[in-house]
Amino acid sequence: RPERTLCALMEAALQAYLNHTALDALGAGGAEGPAGEAAGEAHLLARPLEAVRTSRLPADRVVLACVEQRTPLAFRLVMALQAESVPPGEGLRWLPVAVASVRAAARLQPPAVRDFDVLPAWFYALRLIAADEWVPEYTAGQQCAAAFSRHVHAAARLARDA
Repeated sequence: RPERTLCALMEAALQAYLNHTALDALGAGGAEGPAGEAAGEAHLLARPLEAVRTSRLPADRVVLACVEQRTPLAFRLVMALQAESVPPGEGLRWLPVAVASVRAAARLQPPAVRDFDVLPAWFYALRLIAADEWVPEYTAGQQCAAAFSRHVHAAARLARDA
């Protein structure tokens, strides 16, 4: 399935980008490196971003593949790209996309060796729930927010018990 390949490619590129950026920051004492580094970092992410933007794959299939493969960084990127597709202020179009993203985030499991990679996706889901466009009275929104809360609490209990 092409969406599985896409998720794996995005996850690897994002991990490489984050590792590269962190190592550079540590090596430079937190200072910015040469101007050419920014271009290199942008190049590292260019192909995965372009692949997602030009893909004819339905976004929901890519999201599902990210959840199934435990690729939380790729999942977070796809969530952001989905949000980009709905202009701000279009609550009626935005809410179903936000609810679907939070619902999927409630099923997202981190990979065993990089459990911290799930945090950006979880924080993004919280940002969606806290947005002005989120309608607390919307039943589907209530249900997915509650499922997300239970999921995060369960993950925290597992980490504490480990």
